[in-house]
Amino acid sequence: MANRFLILLLSLFLGACVSPGGSGGFLFNNYEGPFLITSNPTGARRAEGTVHCFLALGCIGNAGVGTIAKNAQINKIATVDYQYLSVLTILYTSTTIIVTGE
Repeated sequence: MANRFLILLLSLFLGACVSPGGSGGFLFNNYEGPFLITSNPTGARRAEGTVHCFLALGCIGNAGVGTIAKNAQINKIATVDYQYLSVLTILYTSTTIIVTGE
C-alpha cells in the first residue's frame, strides 16, 4: 500500500509542470524554442507574458497568446515562441510566451 501511495505522490509532483518542449533536465533548464509561425509579416511589435510556478503547488501569471497580443495591440500574429526555465523540476518553473507581429 505504501508503494502505491509513493508512486502516486511522485507522479503528481513530477507531472505537475511540464515544459512546452517536453521533458528536460531534473536540476536545471533554461531554453527557448518556436511554438507557432504564421504567414503574417514579423512586424515591429513584440510582447510577452509569463507564468511562474512554485513547488509544483501553484502558478501565477498570464501567458495567453490572445491576451498578450491584445495588450500589445498586435492584430496580426507572426510568430509565437516560448522560453522555459526550471530549477530542481518542481522548486521553480517559469514559461514565457513571446508574440511578434503587427
